[in-house]
Amino acid sequence: MKAGYRRYDTSKSTGSMVGRTLGQSLGGKRGPGVFWLIAAVALAMALPAGCDRPPPTAVPATPTPAMPTDSERTITLADDSRTVVLRAGERFLLKLGEEYDWMVVLEDPAIVSRVANVLTVRGSQGLYEAHKPGRTTLVATGDPPCRKAQPPCGAPSRGFRLEVVVQ
Repeated sequence: MKAGYRRYDTSKSTGSMVGRTLGQSLGGKRGPGVFWLIAAVALAMALPAGCDRPPPTAVPATPTPAMPTDSERTITLADDSRTVVLRAGERFLLKLGEEYDWMVVLEDPAIVSRVANVLTVRGSQGLYEAHKPGRTTLVATGDPPCRKAQPPCGAPSRGFRLEVVVQ
């Protein structure tokens, strides 16, 4: 028997159809709903998208791999509670590790912000760029992965704070 077909019993005189396939119960023909489904699919495939205009071409944002250069710094947990001084246009890689699920918040993203569409190395929390002179604070909170388990663990979170001065 083919998958998706049910068998009906024809041994009873009550008119039930057990023992016959669904195709036999329809006289070996497809029902009218199947015809319209096939017609709709064929029509949809025959019509171009938008009918009167060419289909849009999407240009995906391709992230650029980020590797720290000599002018870029790597900020780690060892820099907790320190102050880093940058010039406008300088970048730093925030690499706090994989032991925690990190949530990073910048006090003033107009001074320093995360660079968008950039792939970073494993264990890093992003590449950041200084934009204009000023002072801001980067605060990160790391929760242990077991906090997402059921039941969640009671392990403490880890904090990280970095003062950033852009000259």
